[in-house]
Amino acid sequence: MESRRGAALLYVVVLAVILGGMSLALLGMNLSTTRARVETQIAQRSFYAAEAGLSDAYYRVNTGRLALPDVAPAYLGSEANPIQLGPSSYWAVLTKLNTRSYSIDATGVDGRDRDRLELVMAEVPNGFFQYAAFGADHVLINTNSFVDSYDSTLGSYESQVNGGNEFALEHGNVGSNGDIVIRSNTQIHGDAIPGPGHVVDDSASNTYISGSTDPASAPFPFPPIVPPTITSLGALVGNSTVTLGPGPVHYSSIRMMGGSTLRVVGPTKVVIDDLLMRSNTNLVFDSTNGPIEVYGTGNFVLNSNTTLQNVTNSAVGVTLLLSGDNTPPRGRNQIDIAANSDFIGAIYAPNATCGLPSNFNVYGSIICRNLNLGSYSEVHFDEGLRYGYGATHEYQSALWRRLPRE
Repeated sequence: MESRRGAALLYVVVLAVILGGMSLALLGMNLSTTRARVETQIAQRSFYAAEAGLSDAYYRVNTGRLALPDVAPAYLGSEANPIQLGPSSYWAVLTKLNTRSYSIDATGVDGRDRDRLELVMAEVPNGFFQYAAFGADHVLINTNSFVDSYDSTLGSYESQVNGGNEFALEHGNVGSNGDIVIRSNTQIHGDAIPGPGHVVDDSASNTYISGSTDPASAPFPFPPIVPPTITSLGALVGNSTVTLGPGPVHYSSIRMMGGSTLRVVGPTKVVIDDLLMRSNTNLVFDSTNGPIEVYGTGNFVLNSNTTLQNVTNSAVGVTLLLSGDNTPPRGRNQIDIAANSDFIGAIYAPNATCGLPSNFNVYGSIICRNLNLGSYSEVHFDEGLRYGYGATHEYQSALWRRLPRE
């Protein structure tokens, strides 16, 4: 009897030891799971804090609350003085990568855990000038013409013609809301995009289009030009050198006599109701300190042997907005660009028929109602215009990645 009681006691002791071990193991497992869960939560909070840093910096840039850096980085908070986000915190560093993209490096901290994320944001190319050449109703590109593109922020056009090519870049798109007609021996290094239901007539001999000829899905909009309201200074006759700008200027008419120079200095908006540059005059644009917008509301005439000069050699800073109408049967204005030198800038003339003379070169863009490129003329689209006039200067995400932990 006593031996059975002893055996039962032994069984109870063994069972208690087993249950105690299992309880300890379960407790250890629970503690380990709790620690892992807490560590995961902390890691998630530091990750979310880093995400908050990216979002905060990105939002501030697009709303103008955080200035884009040039040489030295810009900071949102710092390691010594982070921005609090509940129990977590973050800071961000904004660094310039090139003229149109920036990197945001955000660090999120929760307890002793850190996470780092990077967002590369690029400027949205939504400026008004997206084409090398565009005619709302019709485009005619005459024999031996040439169209391509370059980027003035990367240097001169000549510096971007390399590798044995005869062209620079291939975004020299030509477009119309109607048909596009291309004469012989013409090259377009880009797309030729007719309007919906229209065609590209490239049946002439020895034509070349590097891109697509598919029609657009919708017409390209031609908004009206609205000149700024500026008090007119009346009429001006120039016999030597006349300087307009910086600052807003309005003249009812300007007549520049032979041998004289009209100099336009930015930043400025110039309204000219009637412009005549006689033969052997000079028209100089200087957008070094800011953009130039010239509003021609009526006649706009550059006679032959007019010399055009752009001091900066960039089309982005010079925009000619010509609202005059020279298209029959109702057009009564005279719009004539017969200069014998290259034009560096952008032209928008929604009511005009633009006939560029033979051997005339445009480094920029030209958009008008009807466009006729003369024989041996060239248009080199400045891709910087996609970020120029009319652009919102907003930024979009181009790359997101997780950075190694420090």
